[in-house]
Amino acid sequence: MAGLAIAHWPPVRGRLAALGGPAVDPRATAEVLLRSLKRERWLVVLTAQPWVVVSARYSRTLAGSEVPGTRSRRTLIVPGTVRYALDLDRMGPEDLAWDAATTTLTIRRPRVAVLEPAADLARIQRFDEQGLLAPFTDADRELDALTRTEVARGLQRAAQASDLLREAEKAADAALARTFALPLRAAGMGDVRVVVRPQG
Repeated sequence: MAGLAIAHWPPVRGRLAALGGPAVDPRATAEVLLRSLKRERWLVVLTAQPWVVVSARYSRTLAGSEVPGTRSRRTLIVPGTVRYALDLDRMGPEDLAWDAATTTLTIRRPRVAVLEPAADLARIQRFDEQGLLAPFTDADRELDALTRTEVARGLQRAAQASDLLREAEKAADAALARTFALPLRAAGMGDVRVVVRPQG
């Protein structure tokens, strides 16, 4: 997970050292961590690989009737990659709260954003059915355009699946908790507890 690398980030480690080691203010330390994270803006919390199946048909018509032999159909089985991330620009110091009595840092986070899905072009499976006259028509170009549009729509729908969104929200909570807990413990706050909640 992206959050596991934060303890080793030079800008974070250097800033923590500058604060004076184990005796640092937990709230101030958390703010330093957040500022360092915001340099990257996006914290990717989950990567999913959905598959979509799309089909498109094409035929030539003449006087409102289909020309025999021009009917074509293309089916694609497309693997994709979807990344879910937190927009750290939407977080500020007001989203951090420290409770000294329970040594608990509470973080309010934005909703998980779905980054633009991408098709894995090298692994697409393509199946064509063509009439005898299809090679002499615009079938190939038209089917390419139709399936390209449907692939993009299909991956967007797959990315918005409720089970993936729920998994991404849980992954966001876990990633942020680790991202803040590890450096805080390294700075001397071994008993710190991090709670992550959605904003709003």
